[in-house]
Amino acid sequence: MFSKKTMQICINILCWLVVFYVPTNNAKAETNSFLLEIAKTGDAMLKSGKCDVDFKKTVSEDVIQAEKEYDREHQQKTKEEGHYIFYKENETTMKIKMLFDSVKLYVEKEWDSVYENDMKISYLTKKADNGEKMDSYTFEENHFTHETWTRASIKPARKVSPKYQPRYYGYFIYSTPVADFLSGTFKTSIFDSLDTIGQESIDGIDCLIYKGHIANSDSTVTAWIAPELLCRPKKIVLETSIQKQVTTITHKLHNDYIWFPDVVEHQYYRAENKNSQKKLASFWKMIFEDVTLNCDIPPETFSIQYPIGTKVYDFRTELLLTVGTDMQNTPKN
Repeated sequence: MFSKKTMQICINILCWLVVFYVPTNNAKAETNSFLLEIAKTGDAMLKSGKCDVDFKKTVSEDVIQAEKEYDREHQQKTKEEGHYIFYKENETTMKIKMLFDSVKLYVEKEWDSVYENDMKISYLTKKADNGEKMDSYTFEENHFTHETWTRASIKPARKVSPKYQPRYYGYFIYSTPVADFLSGTFKTSIFDSLDTIGQESIDGIDCLIYKGHIANSDSTVTAWIAPELLCRPKKIVLETSIQKQVTTITHKLHNDYIWFPDVVEHQYYRAENKNSQKKLASFWKMIFEDVTLNCDIPPETFSIQYPIGTKVYDFRTELLLTVGTDMQNTPKN
């Protein structure tokens, strides 16, 4: 058996050959097949993990009117759903705690700069998805009146990973495994074309640039794939006629063989209409800390421990339950 270090050295040599070898037309299919196998290996390396994340989002001062209207609509919708999230000025920060395996996820977010009626509130959200159900819990406390509110629910498990899961932007390509992307699929869609359009070095790491057009849409996805990082994406651009999202990822080596996001930066551009120029609307940055990968995570981690007395609405049965009376803590399926 080869050691992990020896295996990584061999993979790096092969990846170097892929990047710098210019194939003939006859050899192109073999090269793409080889890259696909590297991507499958990279996708399979990550089994589970836990980490803390510092998140900061800044909204552009020159944000266009369409984005302002979208934000107002979003705020109104969240208010109607009982989520009173209002950010102070143009900046939002939060602390995120994540635990995950191949199908399960726990995310805890503690928000800063959240206001209700111009009064600062503590705002904490928890979501736990065990692959069969998703528990949600929200806690608010008004810093002025010291009043508190809680909301809790149980829903069927999500089919799409929540936005702040590491795989969403960093390890995969917008929740699509790299191997699937190179095979011509993107989320639930397919590409009607996917081509290699060049090479570029990012942070000193050589990347192959792939661009795919999503069938029956005006959307394109361009990804800078780094073979020497087991085909992890270094940069991703998702673009439509009125929107553009640019994500860049800095990786760090863990366990001697897993390249995992260290810093993820995301820029969002939006245009008033198809004929106008896209302008920067917002920017956010995620810094991953205290990362532990391929570790044992107890199954009960992926269910929320609701405080006794919490009212929990079960969307599966359309019943409002009380923890400690109608249901025991850590609801079962």
